[in-house]
Parts: sequence; C-alpha cells; structure tokens
Amino acid sequence: MPSSTLTLKKDTTNSVVFSIVSSSEFGAKYIVSGRPSSQPFGLEVQRVLTPPSSTSNDHMKIRIYRTDRNTDTGKLATGQVLVDLSIPKDNANITNTELIELLVMVGSLFTDGAAGSATTVNATAIVETRVP
Repeated sequence: MPSSTLTLKKDTTNSVVFSIVSSSEFGAKYIVSGRPSSQPFGLEVQRVLTPPSSTSNDHMKIRIYRTDRNTDTGKLATGQVLVDLSIPKDNANITNTELIELLVMVGSLFTDGAAGSATTVNATAIVETRVP
C-alpha cells in the first residue's frame, strides 16, 4: 500500500505535500490539496512490469506536473517532469544500490547538496517499490 502522503523538497527549506487520491498494484496518483480541479499539482507513479520469464526491464515511471492559470489571459499552462527508471530483471550487476545512486544523481542535477541529500529516502522507496 502506498503512503497516504509524500512530502518532497522544493528547495532547501520548503516542501510540498502530495496526498494520495488513488492507487492500485500498478501505481498511485497524488495531488496537492486545496487547488482548483482545473489547476492540479500532481504526482503519478506507474509500475510497468514485464512477465517474470521476460528478459525485458521493468519500469517505474514518475510524473510530476503543475497546471496554473495566467491571470492576464485566463489560459492554462502545464509544466511537467517525467522520469523513467528502467529496472533490469537480472540484478546481479545493477542492484538496488546502483539504482538508488542513479536516482540520487538525477536529483542532484536539480538541487543543491542540502536538498539533494534529503532525496535518498524517496529514491530508496521508489527502487524498493514501496511507492506504490
């Protein structure tokens, strides 16, 4: 069962809390509460699993998006970040440790050291498929 909330750092001192709105064995959807439904701020985690006998990789797809309305024109605009973690079935060489390192490195591309170090718990949860 996925966590009922996810708290993600947006800078070194501020966080955003996402609350779960739906989940299944294949993923979960979260939103930031208190926003109009026409302007969602959300996070989606999707598990794409291949058959156990397959040599293809499983995938963990993560999408964070935000829609806001331009106060002058009234038009909506959406920005998003998509991440596709490809998880080899054969994990003899590419283990959870290496996958966590890759996730943390991606996080460090966008954050400074203080915020980046806080991403290890979330990266571990994603790799170990606790989210969802």
